[in-house]
Amino acid sequence: MENNKTDLQKENNTCFENDINEKSVLNEENKSKKTKINKKTGVIALILVVVACIVGVSSSIRANAYKAPIDSYFSAIQNSSGQDMQKAYGESMVSVVDNMFKIVGYYDTGNNTDIDTVFDEMVRSIRNEDIQKSVENIKIQYKIIDKHKLLKVDLDQYIENTKSRYGKSVEASEGYDVYIIKYYDDDKQTWEYKEIRVLKIDDKWVAVNDRDFDYFYRLIPVEMKPKFF
Repeated sequence: MENNKTDLQKENNTCFENDINEKSVLNEENKSKKTKINKKTGVIALILVVVACIVGVSSSIRANAYKAPIDSYFSAIQNSSGQDMQKAYGESMVSVVDNMFKIVGYYDTGNNTDIDTVFDEMVRSIRNEDIQKSVENIKIQYKIIDKHKLLKVDLDQYIENTKSRYGKSVEASEGYDVYIIKYYDDDKQTWEYKEIRVLKIDDKWVAVNDRDFDYFYRLIPVEMKPKFF
């Protein structure tokens, strides 16, 4: 009888231990599943943060892209660089100007042999007009104080003016009139106000000014001026 009780007790203990072991295994499995879920959640959260950062940086770059040609414009004047001015204008506008000079045969006059020399002379002219200092090396700094988004009617007018002046049209999809304060050699007492128009032409931002149109016009001898001027 006692042996039977002992055997029964052992069986009960064994069942209890097995039950505990099963519960322990289940708990471990649940913990493992939760850990995997937490890891997946963490990875997804990290990916979302990275994506948000990339989107934010990309948006910031796009929002400030219009400033690039302005940097090139002032760099051209500061460094007397026709190449930087061409960079400010962008390939499409440089091509339009170059095409106009070729049509009228301007390069055959000997004044300027190609578009590079035209822009070199243009930069020298701007320096002489803008910088009231007879120095070779000068540092130009500027600050954007405001900008005005151009309406479609403004863009259409620019396209029409370009065609009438150069005989060739461009497509401007977006633009700003940018209001700037510039000064020389860290001397803020020399500040001057300037307005630059930037346009998005062929998906690239360029800096253009009506005064530049007049400059190109003056280069061409009267007898050679095209009919579309």
